[in-house]
Amino acid sequence: MKEDIPEINRRFMAVINHKGYTGYRLAKEVPEISTSTISNIKKGLYRPGQDAITALLMKFTDVSARWLLSGLGEMFGKEDGINVTELDKEAVIATERHSFLMENKMYRDWFEAIVYNAATAMINEANEKKGKS
Repeated sequence: MKEDIPEINRRFMAVINHKGYTGYRLAKEVPEISTSTISNIKKGLYRPGQDAITALLMKFTDVSARWLLSGLGEMFGKEDGINVTELDKEAVIATERHSFLMENKMYRDWFEAIVYNAATAMINEANEKKGKS
């Protein structure tokens, strides 16, 4: 691989290689990931998308989504005595659902209002604490 390939691409390909898969074999077993997608990720032409990442994590359930997405922790196994891979997959699924829902204007407005209200409350609380000091 060339040097300017994004780290997430390198991690994505590391999983495939570590599992002993070729791009062709993975594409045959995981229809959400095509051979051209794998080739483009390998060449660094574009980063793996949400669908490819989710499909890879669902295929290889022992891979840590945290590691795949951020490089933090280990590729496989437990961190701090807790198996985080199932929690990581739930986080990816929740993120996908949130992204899908954010396409709906009513949901997006509702979510933005909640975030705004929470941020406003935190700012007000911080200002009150400053005033009492």
